[in-house]
Amino acid sequence: MRLEESLSPRPRRVYVLAHPIEPLRRNALETVVEGVRPRVGLEAFNVGWFHAGEDGAGGLTAAETLPMMASERLVVITHLDEGTNSFFEGLLAYLERPSDTTVLVLTGPGFPKVVKGTKRWSQLVDKALPAESWTLDRKATLDLRAFAEGVARAEGKGIDAT
Repeated sequence: MRLEESLSPRPRRVYVLAHPIEPLRRNALETVVEGVRPRVGLEAFNVGWFHAGEDGAGGLTAAETLPMMASERLVVITHLDEGTNSFFEGLLAYLERPSDTTVLVLTGPGFPKVVKGTKRWSQLVDKALPAESWTLDRKATLDLRAFAEGVARAEGKGIDAT
């Protein structure tokens, strides 16, 4: 299923945008944020950005909080690759019963590297994802020409193919 299709009629509960190509990841994140924005009401109350390695637990707490004067809350946790073991343990617990009123977006270049004493979080998270989730294909590539044309179009410019 294409990302745009996953946002309608109702966004998925969880989006995993873990990909090493930053423009691909950023475009996917912008698509999700723009697709969810009309549903969150006042952004000051219902949109939160968190860093997995610094305040990821706060992001998970926010994800469990009911939205204020809106149908949904958007929680974005960035720098997934810097998440701690305790963050990922909390994430696995959240994924067992994700909030029906939260769209949780996990983004970063990937998951933490496996070192002695840590787990392969990518596999554990993939297994724990609910049916109401969408994952950016980690093997997807970026069509540079289409990307450049899209950026130029967004700026009101064009690219001459000659």
